[in-house]
Amino acid sequence: MTITLATEASASTTRKRLSRTREAISELGGIGWKVTEYSKGRYEILRPTVNSHKLPR
Repeated sequence: MTITLATEASASTTRKRLSRTREAISELGGIGWKVTEYSKGRYEILRPTVNSHKLPR
C-alpha cells in the first residue's frame, strides 16, 4: 500500500498509518462501497450508486 504524505515519518508512525488505512478500507466495504484489491496493497474504491429519483421524499 502506498500512501503519499507531506512529511517523513518514523517506522512506527508509518505502521500506524497503514493500520488505520486498512481499517478505513474495511469500513468502506462494510457500508456499501465497492473495494477491490487489484494488486497487493493497491485498491480500487468505488462509492455506491445512488438513484436519487428513487429516494423517498
